[in-house]
Amino acid sequence: MRISAQILIDELRQRFSVEPYGGAGCELSLSGIRYFRPDEPAAGGAIWMVDKMERGCKLPSDKIRGVAVTKDANSAGELEGVFDTVILVKGKPSHLRIHDAIQDILAKYADWDDGLKRILSESSDVQAIMDFGAHIFRGPLLLHDNNFSTVAVSSAYAAEQNIQPLLDSEKLPFLMRSEKNRPVLGTDGNNIIYFRANGMLGLSANLFRRGNFKYRLMLLEHDDGIHDYDAALLEYFSNYVRLSLGLVTGASSRALTLTGLISSVLSGESYSNEYFEDQMSAFGWKPEDEYVIYRVFTDIQEKEDRSLGFLTGRIADIFDEQCVLELDGGVVAVFDLSRRSDGEASIDAAMSGFLRDNNMSAGRSDVFTGLGQILRYYTQAGIAYDLGPRVNRYKQLCKFREVVKEHLLECCTERLPASMVCAPELLLLKAYDEEHQTEFYHTLSVFLKNDLHSVKAAKELFIARSTFIYRIEKIRTITGLDFSKISDHWYWLLSLELIEKMDIQEVNWNA
Repeated sequence: MRISAQILIDELRQRFSVEPYGGAGCELSLSGIRYFRPDEPAAGGAIWMVDKMERGCKLPSDKIRGVAVTKDANSAGELEGVFDTVILVKGKPSHLRIHDAIQDILAKYADWDDGLKRILSESSDVQAIMDFGAHIFRGPLLLHDNNFSTVAVSSAYAAEQNIQPLLDSEKLPFLMRSEKNRPVLGTDGNNIIYFRANGMLGLSANLFRRGNFKYRLMLLEHDDGIHDYDAALLEYFSNYVRLSLGLVTGASSRALTLTGLISSVLSGESYSNEYFEDQMSAFGWKPEDEYVIYRVFTDIQEKEDRSLGFLTGRIADIFDEQCVLELDGGVVAVFDLSRRSDGEASIDAAMSGFLRDNNMSAGRSDVFTGLGQILRYYTQAGIAYDLGPRVNRYKQLCKFREVVKEHLLECCTERLPASMVCAPELLLLKAYDEEHQTEFYHTLSVFLKNDLHSVKAAKELFIARSTFIYRIEKIRTITGLDFSKISDHWYWLLSLELIEKMDIQEVNWNA
């Protein structure tokens, strides 16, 4: 999430003595911290840390959209001509301390944004959304429906006396009703109305569905009052309330199409829940239907930018009753299998032929029912594409089921190396073999992969059963493994796979 210059100034004031130069805008446009170098290109929308400027250094002639934060009082005025806003931090805090403080501020708002997304994906509970809004807003949040009945109110403020009259539709001031039919003007702050009720200043945003007034979201002043940037924050927050209520936002007009709806969910602009399923049902895509997702990417990098649009159209022409769109550098095809006469295998065959003819590769999700988990199956298709070459480098269409074991192995070593995850007894046995030129590790591997069936294992190893039993007893002595503990067998088998993967990586590294 982005923050405004004024938010940054107010948050820094809680930590340091600061003096702003230039205008302090309220637009939510800032993200990320960078260190400013006069001779390097400077992108807009960033927060720039500026060290002491050298005498005579040449500053950029073009205005940089962003905020400069500096400790150098002599440079602040000069920087004001370059940046929209300059924040001078007084005193003797180190640059590292200032940097960490800004990071904490950005993290605070990012965590708030992530928390709202999490509530939407898990429950879409509008009361939970309103309560979570209190993490940023310093006043009560109220939500009325079009009859001015209270739908939700921030739990932390619900019992306060000055809030009570606003929870009763019969006691609302006339002015709070008069803006009912004010048209929605978009999501850039123009939809925010200032009002005063029961002695309190407030901000409100009218929420519409298909042009009709449905709800009003309000923020009321509290001990800290209303800030200029609260209008932008409330407008941003209102989008989450719209989503939780199943309303289509003004910025998502493209979501009125089938492709737009699916794109908004897969891109993270919207979310997948019962409201999304209701909207999809209007296009005949029902929750009880079966679906499958393909993610297609070109194998020729130079063609990607020029040809994606053409290839998207070609897939749409070949396969009817589906949704095809460009997303994340590739083509996404979502099929409603229940609306097709051909089956899953027929679609796979046709898609494989298309991929081969156009030098493309694709990953395919599992077949799934309902649309509530579509984003996860989209992720499945992406994993299938990414890991497919490791399983079969010549296969152009890879299914998730074909790479699921490789995916699990990757998950096991995502945070720690295989040597720290697998069973230490197996590593001990492998080291013993290397020192004594024995084959106990291979014997154990064959034994485990044959489900601890000694006759089958001895036959595969081409040794006598007595020799095999001797080796197993020796393995027990060396490692202390207890083969009667059936619950550990899966871990030993997983460890074998991890060690094998570790050995391959070492071979590739040495080569």
